[in-house]
Amino acid sequence: MNVEGLVAVIEQASAMDADEVSRMRQAGRDFYERFLEPKAFAEECADPMAGKFL
Repeated sequence: MNVEGLVAVIEQASAMDADEVSRMRQAGRDFYERFLEPKAFAEECADPMAGKFL
């Protein structure tokens, strides 16, 4: 990423409405709970049939 790309992303984030920000926050929480939370991660690793995260 270059400076122009970073500026574009910051401008895009600044232009988001509250509902879009809320949706993105919830999506981040859901991803954490499904894949990164220690309990979920341990369960995924313990399941020999899991094979893939996605």
